[in-house]
This record gives sequence, C-alpha cells and structure tokens, in this order.
Amino acid sequence: MQKCKKCGNLRWPAAYLCPECLSEETEIVELPQEGILYSFVVMQRPFHPEVADKLPYLVAEVDFPGGVRLVSNLVDCEAGELKCGQKVRLAWRDSSAYTSPVFVPVKE
Repeated sequence: MQKCKKCGNLRWPAAYLCPECLSEETEIVELPQEGILYSFVVMQRPFHPEVADKLPYLVAEVDFPGGVRLVSNLVDCEAGELKCGQKVRLAWRDSSAYTSPVFVPVKE
C-alpha cells in the first residue's frame, strides 16, 4: 500500500500527490493480513462472461487500518455465514492468467 512519508496517510488507489498534505514523498508498506467486512453482495448474474460458471459468488468491501477499503471476492464461505463487522483475512488465489487478492472469513 502506498503511504505518505510526510503525514502517514495510507492511500488507495496510489496517487502522485497525497490528498491530505499534497506531498510527493511516498513509501510502500504492507497492509495487515486481517480486515473488517464492511459490506458484501451475492452476485447472481455474471459481471463478465468468463465468470458465468462461478455463480453465485460473493464480492466484499473490507476495511483495513489506516482508512483503506478494498473490494474483492470472498471465498471458502457461504453468504449465510457472514455478517458485517466480522474479521476477514487477505489471501491470494492463482488462476491461469494472474494472481488475485481474495478474502477468507476468520474463524473465531
């Protein structure tokens, strides 16, 4: 994640200037592996023809410390097991074309 060296603001997506202090000085830092489920939706229709065989699938918004919110798929769970405010863990999934971030519920 991109972080401003001057004020410490984390930003996503990355940008040339910090929206808080307008500094150009940045560094790359690792996000924590766990975040909080802000919202999710069960996709019943494919967003793109390539994912039609994966229906239904879950898409989530997850909040991380520092004010960063990421959107990706929730995997290894059913919608009925989820509730907003629960912890999820960042994971990585490989496909034939790329590696993508996904979220997995944290079992407590």
